[in-house]
Amino acid sequence: MENQIELKLAFQIDTVNATENGVNVSWKDGHTSFYNNLWLRDACRCERCFQFDTLSVDYGNDPLTIDIRPELDQASKDSDGNLNINWGGKESSHVTNFDASWLRAHCNVEMNKRLERRLWDKELDIPHFDYDKVVNNDDELFGWLNGLHQYGVAIIDNAPLDGDESSLTAVTERIGILRDRHHPTNIYTLDTTDEVAKTIQSSYKLTKVPPHTDYTPYMDSTLTQFLYCLKYESESTGKDGYSTVVDGFNVAKYFKENHPEHYKQLTKSLVPSCRRRMRVEEEGGASITKYQLDLYKLSHVIDLDEKENVRQIRYKQNTRAPFDMPQEELEAFYDAYKAFTQVVEDQRFIKEFLLEPGQILAFDNARILHGRNAIGSFVKRLVIGAYVKGETTRSRWRMLLGKQSGMSEAWLTGCSDRVLQMLADREA
Repeated sequence: MENQIELKLAFQIDTVNATENGVNVSWKDGHTSFYNNLWLRDACRCERCFQFDTLSVDYGNDPLTIDIRPELDQASKDSDGNLNINWGGKESSHVTNFDASWLRAHCNVEMNKRLERRLWDKELDIPHFDYDKVVNNDDELFGWLNGLHQYGVAIIDNAPLDGDESSLTAVTERIGILRDRHHPTNIYTLDTTDEVAKTIQSSYKLTKVPPHTDYTPYMDSTLTQFLYCLKYESESTGKDGYSTVVDGFNVAKYFKENHPEHYKQLTKSLVPSCRRRMRVEEEGGASITKYQLDLYKLSHVIDLDEKENVRQIRYKQNTRAPFDMPQEELEAFYDAYKAFTQVVEDQRFIKEFLLEPGQILAFDNARILHGRNAIGSFVKRLVIGAYVKGETTRSRWRMLLGKQSGMSEAWLTGCSDRVLQMLADREA
């Protein structure tokens, strides 16, 4: 078997039986899977059908050339425990070998299993990870990304307090490049002493910031966000500037169960969001670059995927534009929007905590609504932040899942998240 590792019984073929239009595979854990001949033929990973250098399907494996009812001459378990197929008919010289683990992970009977995401409320114990280990150890990085996947939020402790942005980028670069901002820098600073910044962005002000998601007016707001605390000094024992996070997926679940009509309204009606900014400038030599911005985006507050599962929450009160919907629908929509706001700001769902110096808060902007308490003038708080594209974070997690599986790149190519998770857990 590949890499000579001992596999769980679920990934070991017991018997193989060819039928008229496919193959039945019995596994040593007692499960039986059926694979249609057409699916097997189309998924072939031989040198004729797959480009191993580019890790992509060969253009010669054209759907126009594949028989919609391919003939199978023989199916058997080979000496390595994998599925071997000799094709018949016009392709009598064609042989396909399927890795047993890959085959089991693609069993159609198990295709509809949902990825496990742990919904939470104010009682959440946010998972914590160590800075040096995340930066230097792939196992800790994998654990941290798993925590982000499950909870949507995680904290990295013991980051340096030298004030150098490189301490933050040392973490983000473990995932990939920073997302470009329409701004002079890709790392922003939240400093309670910066009076100019308070005139540019509402989050820089000292007033309370209610739970929200960022980038609502942008085309793509699926981001991993990082907030790195460098200073927190307060003359009070109160909770000035404490961070708040809300599990938007849990709120959506509660909303669907308790306000089904409102839930339906927020998944169907499009809400306009806008951002107009005129004053961010950067001097460079003899010229001044103006980073002006004017954005407008229609989106659902609760965005569903093709299977009607919640994919994303887009919610920020102060980026709303005048509603663009038939006037007769407005009252019903606003009732739903108001009800959603009440749930989002319900203390049962809000996890409140102090982001302490040396901690980096990371969260999934598609799922987590974040905010903070108001800040008194006696508080000195310095936080720097940045974004990484959601697909970049997901890509790194998938790469590490593949590494955990120990399988070849050819078999890992094209696997869903669910399949990769199964393969990463195949070893006995």
